[in-house]
Amino acid sequence: PSNHTDGRMPILDLKVEMIDNMVTYRHYRKDMANFKLLMANSAMPFRMKKTCLIQEVLRILRNTSRRLDSHVRTNFLNEMSYRMKISGYSEKVRLEIIQKGLEAYERQVKKEEEGECPLHRPKGYNEEERRKKKLRNKMSWSKPHDTVLFCPPSPNSILANELKKIA
Repeated sequence: PSNHTDGRMPILDLKVEMIDNMVTYRHYRKDMANFKLLMANSAMPFRMKKTCLIQEVLRILRNTSRRLDSHVRTNFLNEMSYRMKISGYSEKVRLEIIQKGLEAYERQVKKEEEGECPLHRPKGYNEEERRKKKLRNKMSWSKPHDTVLFCPPSPNSILANELKKIA
């Protein structure tokens, strides 16, 4: 930290500092990074652009410690809004994206406060459950459990009845 004028240590997309013997962190974007975001006039579908921008808002909020004053987050969101503006997004779209990002963040904070899921999940959190879900998705991505099975007609529906027994 002593190598930096603000006394904060940059680590990937965070700047970390010690305040009252507690680690605090805030969002960080390198000076050399492109200031513009995904351009509004790009060929990507609007829904996909909107999702990417909402996730960027969520990342900024998650990368800013809740111990810091709210004006710190507000400044980051103001900058995000300006970056969207110069990237071609209308005021209405910018407002919607920031609101959706804030709503998603508040849901995640609420889940953490209720003990449902930590905001910053440790490496081994629900590891076995996530592994099983990943394996299930590999096996069933094309055939969800409530899919209708069509089979060729047979006399007295013998084939359909046998398949129902197996299923």
